[in-house]
Amino acid sequence: MHSKLDDSFILNKNLAIVSLLTKKLGINLNLSNNIQPSAILIKYVAVQYEHVRTNK
Repeated sequence: MHSKLDDSFILNKNLAIVSLLTKKLGINLNLSNNIQPSAILIKYVAVQYEHVRTNK
């Protein structure tokens, strides 16, 4: 079973992860709940975070 509630949970989780990572990078994307971050954005942020983390 796949419900809209599942989608909402996953979206909120992704927003939280993106928000956390961007804050760690000193980037404020001002993501609202109306904007679904794309997988590409999440991947980009993760790569940037990894880059910053490993070069400190």
